[in-house]
Amino acid sequence: MKTRTEIIENLRKHSSPHPTSVKTWVDDYQANKSWLHYSQQVAMIMWDSMEKQNLTQMDLAQRLGYTEQRVIEILRGKENMTIDTLLRIESVLDISILKKFPE
Repeated sequence: MKTRTEIIENLRKHSSPHPTSVKTWVDDYQANKSWLHYSQQVAMIMWDSMEKQNLTQMDLAQRLGYTEQRVIEILRGKENMTIDTLLRIESVLDISILKKFPE
């Protein structure tokens, strides 16, 4: 039977020096969870507005002057947006995003 030290050494020999995608995701989430929370709320506000206005992602992309891929990333709630981006979205969707958050 192998000792604990031998087992650990064997695991180390077979482990990857690069983090797994899950590890990377967890690390990113931990580092960014404060703005991710707000980004997800912004995405939900945008989805609600788009639904009311019957807008597609492509429609929104064209109005914002962004690629559809950029809009998809924003709507996934994983985009760390600038104030300029938020103001542009507010203008295009005729909504108030920043006023919806508590002071």
